[in-house]
Amino acid sequence: MAMITLPEAPIGWRVSAFGIERADAVGEFLNGAVQVTEYQRALWAGKISLPQLDGAARRQWRAALAQLAQLSNRFEMGPPDAQSGPSTGYAGPGLLVNGGSQLGTSIDIDNATAAADLLAAGDYFMVTAAGVKELKIATADATADGSGEATISFYPPLRNAPDDNAAVEIDAPVTAFRLTTPTMIWQNSLDGGTDFDIDFIEAFAP
Repeated sequence: MAMITLPEAPIGWRVSAFGIERADAVGEFLNGAVQVTEYQRALWAGKISLPQLDGAARRQWRAALAQLAQLSNRFEMGPPDAQSGPSTGYAGPGLLVNGGSQLGTSIDIDNATAAADLLAAGDYFMVTAAGVKELKIATADATADGSGEATISFYPPLRNAPDDNAAVEIDAPVTAFRLTTPTMIWQNSLDGGTDFDIDFIEAFAP
């Protein structure tokens, strides 16, 4: 397994789709009633759509994607609109996990500026648990109390409990991804350029 670095700007790559993929099953009865079976799987997934490339940019992407066709290889990336900090503009001390053994869809934090708006619903953040960077999306606004403590509600649930005082990354959260299939085909146009459409899913191993 290797972490592959994706080529950077100025070639203008962008994430054209991003969201959560679950594996819930729906069973339908003869009378039209449905029964939903919920499973734990909840993974980030999406698509990278590149502009038509040639020259050095094309070679760099071909090299990276050839390696990523081996599905044990992965790359790190953040959500498309989360690389400039939270929408609240919070710029105080770094947030820390307040207490160990926390699981579920909320987490207690401290070390924030007193009474500061930390995250708005829909903002992303990241916490590292058991060595894995877990990407989350806030499902409610989070504001610190007078002691700089707060509870952040989020989705998807934590898979592992982060350590007490682990950093909560809100400025540039990332997680690991892999290709959805062990095949990477790029399309060559008649004018000599190459188009790349890359489907990816969160790379999570137990």
